[in-house]
Amino acid sequence: MLGLSLSSIAANNDRKASTILAYIVYMGSLPEVEYFPTSNPHRTLQQVIKESSVADSLIRSYKKSFDGFAAKLTNEEVRKLASMKEVVSIFPNRILHLHTTRSWDFMGFNNSVRHNPIIERNVIIGVIDTGIWPESPSFSDEGFGPAPKKWKGACWGGKNVTCNNKIIGARFYQSSQLILEGSARDETGHGSHTASTAAGNEVKDDSFFGLAQGTARGGVPSARIAAYNVCGPNGRLSLGHSVSVEFVDDVIAIGSFHAMEKGILTLHAAGNNGAAGVYGVSSVAPWMLSVAASTIDRKFIDKVVLGNNKTLNGLSVNPFTSKGTKLPIVYGREVSRSCPEFYAGMCNGSCVDSNLVKGKIILCDRFLGSLAADNAGAAGSIVLSDHYDNVSFVMALPAVALNKRNYILVKSYVNSTNVLHSGQPDITAPGVDILAAYSEIAPPTWPMDKSKNPNGEISYGAGHINPIKAINPGLVYEALKEDYIKLMCSLGYSHDSIKLVSGDNSSCPKSSEDVPPIKLNYPSLTFRVPTNQSFTVTFHRTVKNVGLANSTYKAEVSSNPKLKVKVIPDVLSFKALEEKKSFNVTVSGEGLKDEFMLSATLIWSDGTHIVRSPIVVHAYPNRSPNV
Repeated sequence: MLGLSLSSIAANNDRKASTILAYIVYMGSLPEVEYFPTSNPHRTLQQVIKESSVADSLIRSYKKSFDGFAAKLTNEEVRKLASMKEVVSIFPNRILHLHTTRSWDFMGFNNSVRHNPIIERNVIIGVIDTGIWPESPSFSDEGFGPAPKKWKGACWGGKNVTCNNKIIGARFYQSSQLILEGSARDETGHGSHTASTAAGNEVKDDSFFGLAQGTARGGVPSARIAAYNVCGPNGRLSLGHSVSVEFVDDVIAIGSFHAMEKGILTLHAAGNNGAAGVYGVSSVAPWMLSVAASTIDRKFIDKVVLGNNKTLNGLSVNPFTSKGTKLPIVYGREVSRSCPEFYAGMCNGSCVDSNLVKGKIILCDRFLGSLAADNAGAAGSIVLSDHYDNVSFVMALPAVALNKRNYILVKSYVNSTNVLHSGQPDITAPGVDILAAYSEIAPPTWPMDKSKNPNGEISYGAGHINPIKAINPGLVYEALKEDYIKLMCSLGYSHDSIKLVSGDNSSCPKSSEDVPPIKLNYPSLTFRVPTNQSFTVTFHRTVKNVGLANSTYKAEVSSNPKLKVKVIPDVLSFKALEEKKSFNVTVSGEGLKDEFMLSATLIWSDGTHIVRSPIVVHAYPNRSPNV
């Protein structure tokens, strides 16, 4: 017994001396019958970790959508687990990133729209983000009855978080401690913002210190919310990877695949890098609904009034007023401690000397300079809007972001004098910058104006979603689990790789039954063509009638002189609901230059419904052959 004890102590000491990180151990899909896990996390871990360390290693076991667990492991323990037959794959814990009173009105979903509270109160929206602030009026349960009978979740909100009949579920999933340790409470605001945008109650006379006053509400105010805090201080699910990754390496794609099997729709942020164009979308799994952020029809405009009475417009959201006070302005290089000129001009972190900025406004060559100005105790800041066009951010001090032209004008002014008058925020349009959604796979949408950005169609998909028309789309494009399996087969995924996503023994059919991306029954029609070569591409699609039993749809294609588009047949006649009809769309044109694209639009209409599909052919290189 003594020998066994000494051996265990030695093993534990060796483990403590090793690098230990958090991993997700994926054991595959659950049986279709009532949950009965094929593996026990404790028993599995005992095979690679001594008994005394198992309890400290296990972080979480997964029991609802798939079989698996999260644990803190050494490299050697990961290697041993990966060799076990019952283990499908192991993922290291990764940092993912976070990619109102007006937004729903902007999309045509205003307060006059009729709601069905009985149906809506059975809707449950799970928000996987930074948690929730349950005391907010947006989440009051006044007037709500008990949770729907179909709800099988739990309220384990941790420290100081309780649920009600509005927030019916709360959990926290962190492998490291937060300031508010062990809690689903939102300490950053992002999770509460997204939850209230989706399903927040109506809150009248809401505003940000008097700005954007109105009624704040979610799209479905009567819906219930289950809030999940999955984000540590360095990561944020409007959450996602910074770039697209292969399905087998994408835990969000894998998790949403299991949700899709159970009839649950996953909405996921497309990414925060839209300026990168075709490479900017990080959420590419076709069984998810990718959603992007856009600006709307209003802005927060801040005025900067120079001492020579010249007024410049910039962007920011802040409730501060100058009350006519004139303040001196200093360039970042003038108040630097000992930083190189380049970093001093940007007001980088510790470069700003707090002893030199009291009562002054700092001019910074980058947007994030306002943070350093605030930390140093400056009276205000003027920053270059170097990354974000037409977006206003909340500022912690009187600050404004200027475009390059106006910023250079201020710099020139500073060279001649150093007195500035900063005015209060001036709302010139009924607006604030907030999350707005578009969908590449939900057909009725507003087409965007591609004349403003000829290569933008691949970034904004089908345009802004129209929430009212989306309820009754007329026609739908269906794709099922087996279609996605065939898609992965056509992309070159092996049986073992597909198992990494599906978690079961789904196998590839005969090659003739594969579904390459061009054949996936997707509403958008997109294809990559070789550069500088004429092309002819044919898309085959099938639509199902969910509108009127007896209806006839006619095809209409937007004109593009560089593309020839032919639809056969160009008339679809339906005699019953659920009836399906197929058609081909052939697109031809001359060769495209490298990293160039052409677009058109296909619309099916019966006079009542408008079903729109974007058509895009492009010559961008394929950076990831299996995505």
